Formats: sequence, structure tokens, C-alpha cells
Amino acid sequence: MRGSGRIRKACSLIRRQFKPGAVVLMYHRVTNLARDPYQLAVSPAHFAQQLEHLKRTCTVMPLIDLIEALQAKALPPRAAAITFDDGYIDNRLEAYPLLKATGLPATIFVASGSIDTTREFWWDDLDRIISLPDRVPAHLLLRVQDRTYEWPTATTEQRAAAQRALHAVLHPQAIAVREQAVEQLCQWAGVDRDGRPDYRALTDAQLKEIAADSLIDIGGHTVNHPSLAALTREEQAAEITHGREMLEARLGKPIRTFAYPYGTRRDYTPETAALVRTAGFRAACTTVHGSVEIGDDLFTLRRTAVFNWDAAFFAQQLESFFIARA
Repeated sequence: MRGSGRIRKACSLIRRQFKPGAVVLMYHRVTNLARDPYQLAVSPAHFAQQLEHLKRTCTVMPLIDLIEALQAKALPPRAAAITFDDGYIDNRLEAYPLLKATGLPATIFVASGSIDTTREFWWDDLDRIISLPDRVPAHLLLRVQDRTYEWPTATTEQRAAAQRALHAVLHPQAIAVREQAVEQLCQWAGVDRDGRPDYRALTDAQLKEIAADSLIDIGGHTVNHPSLAALTREEQAAEITHGREMLEARLGKPIRTFAYPYGTRRDYTPETAALVRTAGFRAACTTVHGSVEIGDDLFTLRRTAVFNWDAAFFAQQLESFFIARA
């Protein structure tokens, strides 16, 4: 196994000598979290270090410029683009000032239905409702569509397991079903439906502020952040198109790029990609790990997730990003 791994890496390095590649970095949050069960947050200190390293060692481009370079078959050396998914409030409060300080551009993919809401994203709600309270009932009984689920929740470990299992159950559900489940959870735990202020999405004013800066480009991310592959063709088209229209109406500028919610190969299909193209987007990003090469399908671009790494580890990982190709 080790020998075959070394051979694959050597082949990747040889290919890179003849076929330039780029990396599209994927972030979600820049903030300090006491709990981060989904590993979505990079601390502001580490993000600042990562940006400084990128500025020194890479050609950091707006995503739309990188897409045009791919089309023109003219990627610059060590090309990289910075992207954020979802549109958390800390994208404005923490990430944006650091991007501005270094002069590095980024694209933020925003779920338009979350703007100006007092609620959290549903996956954060699960943690807030199930795992965060000091005390909850000892059993969780939840009905999702025509099926009843039950988990013990007496201990910290049981609550964490229930949260993971429920995340898997709700991930592919329709938006209305998902919302009904969260409402049931709130009643079960005796907590409010409104979320924590620092877990909310951008406000309209914050979105407009950062979108007015040429460093920041806003991309589409649907209205309600569903797993598109679980929806009908008509439902997918509505999420994709209406999400774009809502952002364009708010910002008065075209929305040119898109990111599939969740973005794994089970969350979108060739039909989904065709709908994104038909909606007028120039390209779409997945969360499938890997680098980007000239000739890649612009509607299934790979990205490389960045975690809460210090400068040294980030530098090490960045080199592997430039050769990563599953």
C-alpha cells in the first residue's frame, strides 16, 4: 500500500510539471469557538497566518479570474482562490478585516434565505439544542415524515451520538421536513427557536457592505441550503434560480459563481450541474477534495478544505494541495 501511494504521489508531481494546477481553498467560519463539532471554524489568529503565507507563496486570484484563466488555458504559477460557504456573520466581523488587511480577494457563497434571520443554520441548531444545554430529557423521540426515531440522551456521549445520527437523518430531507424536526427538538429541550447571535448569517447591511468592496465577490448557494440531489428537478431549479435572483436583487450586481450545498458527490447530480449552467452561472464548486486543472468541468470544480491550522502546518498542507488529485 505504501509503495502504491508513493507511486501515485510521484505521478502527480510529474503531471504537475507538464499540466499546471490551482487550488480553490474552502472555508466556512473565522472565529474562536468553544465547541466546533463540525470543524467549520478557523481562528482569526490562524487565518491571519494562513493569509500571510498565501500572499508570500501563491498567486491569489478572485475565483472568477481563476475560472477565466482555466478557460484561457493560462493559469499563473501556484494559482489559488479563497472561498467561504454559507455566509456566516463572522465572514464580515472576522474574515473580511483580515482579507482587507492583506489585500487578498475571496468569494463568499451565500444561502440567500438565511440573510437577516435570527435563526441558526440547522446543523448548528442540532448542537445548540441537543448537546449544549446543561440538562435535557433522558430520551429523544422524534418523528420525521412517516418514521419514528429514538435515541438515549442521558449522557454527554449519548447526546453527541444522537446529534450525529440526527444530522444524517435530516441532511437529505426537504426543507419543510427539516424545519418541523427542529421545531420538535426545541419543544423537547425547552429552548427558544431563535439562535445565538454569533452563529447567525450575515445581515442585509453586512452583505451589502462587503459586496461593495472589489475584494469580495458573492456567489450563489441556493435559498435554503438543501441537498439538491434529494429534490425534484423543479425544486432544484427553484432553489438555484431563486437563490441567485434574491442575491442579485439585494446587491444590484450579477451573481456569477455557485457552490453546491454540502457539495459531496451524493449532494448533486449531472442534472443539478446542468440546471446551474442553465441558470446562468459561469461555474460551480463542489466540496470534493482535490486541485483544479486546465480542462476540468467548470461546473464540478474541486476544492480543498482548510481547518484550524497554524502557519507551519498550513504551509505543509498547501504543498500537498497543489498535487492532490483523487
